[in-house]
Amino acid sequence: MTAVTVLTGGLCASVKEKFVSDASKNINKKKCFLKDEEYNENYLLVVNSKTSIPKNYKPNLIHYMQIECDEVLRKNLDKLLNEAKNLGYELRLSRGYISENTIKDNYNKKLNKFLNEGFTIVRAEAYTERLVSSPGKSEYQTGLLVDISSHNKNYVGFLDSDAYK
Repeated sequence: MTAVTVLTGGLCASVKEKFVSDASKNINKKKCFLKDEEYNENYLLVVNSKTSIPKNYKPNLIHYMQIECDEVLRKNLDKLLNEAKNLGYELRLSRGYISENTIKDNYNKKLNKFLNEGFTIVRAEAYTERLVSSPGKSEYQTGLLVDISSHNKNYVGFLDSDAYK
């Protein structure tokens, strides 16, 4: 099985204006993949190891196929999966929203593994941060990131197609 991670909410993910981070104000509108009429600078959330999810951010979760994701993804996922099917590709959603508690558990397990191997706390934290997102710093926690997998052996053709549009 081949897995591909897709941020279907993209750089212009749907979040309320109060969640816009300072880093997002430096993003050039022209580099946004959405059409101009769909672009709204109030709909931007940057999440990475240096920029945390705002404490009051709550995704609008829905059950979509076998995963949970933010409702804003439904329309684009429907389009993507239908277009893939029309092109002969069987895509499945393999992972979506991950709760803060699950992320915290995964982080602590990896951290404890390094500590049990004799790493100092500083070194263990540094190695853990490279391998596992810490709570509040994972795109999966927003509900806007999904993993898509395929049993098709020739999925590269799909990735080269225009199905993402």
